[in-house]
Amino acid sequence: MNTLLLASIALTAVCGMAMSSHAVPFMYGLLPIAFARQFHLGMSFWSFILMGYHLGLHLPAMTAKIKPSKAVKTVLNVIFFCIAGTGLCLFLKNGILGYIFFRTPFAMFDYDKAGIIVFLENVAVLFFFAFAGANTVRLIKAAGAK
Repeated sequence: MNTLLLASIALTAVCGMAMSSHAVPFMYGLLPIAFARQFHLGMSFWSFILMGYHLGLHLPAMTAKIKPSKAVKTVLNVIFFCIAGTGLCLFLKNGILGYIFFRTPFAMFDYDKAGIIVFLENVAVLFFFAFAGANTVRLIKAAGAK
């Protein structure tokens, strides 16, 4: 996971530098600009996804000392499941699959949508991947206990 995250961030940076004639002029044109733009966009989404999943892998350890009652735990699980479900729906609705499989060459912005809504949508999508990572840890621990 760590290697994938590092590679995605590094590739995002390299493609960004290959597109910029101002920030790092000696790297400008290292890759064809159209390729660098599309790859930069796709890798930035991969970095976002992997960051969320990576966060989720560490959440069980970070929250291990918190011992809520069974009722509180049930309510929190329902809330977290709803937020993660919303994140998955937004992930699909916003066409992120097109970006991560390099089929969408440009980012499309909805300028009519308030900035706070965009932020909350992104948090929900990040939460979905963190939720998936946390549940992966739980499944691995449950399988190891058997």
